[in-house]
Amino acid sequence: MKKYLSLILVSVLLFSCNDKESRKKMLPTPTGKSGEVAVFINQEQYKGELGLSLKKVLMAPNIGLPQEEPLFNVISLPLESFNSLSQRYRNIVFIKKSKSGKSNIKIEKDRWASPQSVITIYGPDYNSIQKQIEDNKEKISGFFENAEYDIMMNYNEKHHQKGITRKLSKKFKITLDCPPGYSIDLDTTGFVWIAHETPTTSQGIFVYEQPYTSVELFNKDNIIAKRNEMLKMYVHGPSDGSFMTTEDQYDTYVSTYDRGVGYTTELRGLWKLEKDFMGGPFVSYTCLDKERNRIVTVEGYVFAAKQKKRNYLRQVDAILRSIKIEADEYKGDK
Repeated sequence: MKKYLSLILVSVLLFSCNDKESRKKMLPTPTGKSGEVAVFINQEQYKGELGLSLKKVLMAPNIGLPQEEPLFNVISLPLESFNSLSQRYRNIVFIKKSKSGKSNIKIEKDRWASPQSVITIYGPDYNSIQKQIEDNKEKISGFFENAEYDIMMNYNEKHHQKGITRKLSKKFKITLDCPPGYSIDLDTTGFVWIAHETPTTSQGIFVYEQPYTSVELFNKDNIIAKRNEMLKMYVHGPSDGSFMTTEDQYDTYVSTYDRGVGYTTELRGLWKLEKDFMGGPFVSYTCLDKERNRIVTVEGYVFAAKQKKRNYLRQVDAILRSIKIEADEYKGDK
């Protein structure tokens, strides 16, 4: 009897999973631009303190950009205007009074379109809703930011360039999902430069490594020193003697954590060309590979003169976030 019950349970679970996947495939593709959030709210409230609290969350300045840009571009729409067309926005926030009198935040994925991210913020009154926003600001912004990265990373994984993947695997024992348009500009000892060039923009990825000798190598100053050393050696500009380096007139933001790849330090800041006039934002991840007793750094940069750079930087960041450090196939006799 237990055997049959187990088989029934497995069948139900498989059917449930397949049903969810089938439903997801049947959903329409979303509308709206990358980095855009549609907020359905009472318009008088949006003009007041509640709206200000919401803007502070969704339109907070992005760190590490040369000009101030918000985390998201917000479209404010009357709650009553929500219909079958507007339900296809890729990122949606609802501000609603709750009938139950309780305060809550509801998070949903792929409700009316796929991929789609929806947050509904409830409260018995607008003061309660405002408190919910202020108490959950990182949860709200993080949910939408991760959703944006997920869209890009899923695309990159499906369409990654196998030639670049093989090169990085052979040279550094890592994988990165580089989408179409990227090509290897430089492949030299301990350093690879991968770039996507258009007439008006440049997006690039650097990969390099060094032996692990001390945890001090993960300090901000040491990472920047190593970065400047490698870029001076390999990344030269159009003018004679020009080379890329870290802009030291502005803050470089640092955070350190274990993100699954290994102990990692993340930097966000600005780069410039020494002896030239080009510059822009960069992001880097310096990861510990315990198995090989080394440190691997992957970083991305953007050049887009007179253009907004948030989305360009997110695109290269999505590539960097796909990093996986491969295990050795052979680990010696057991």
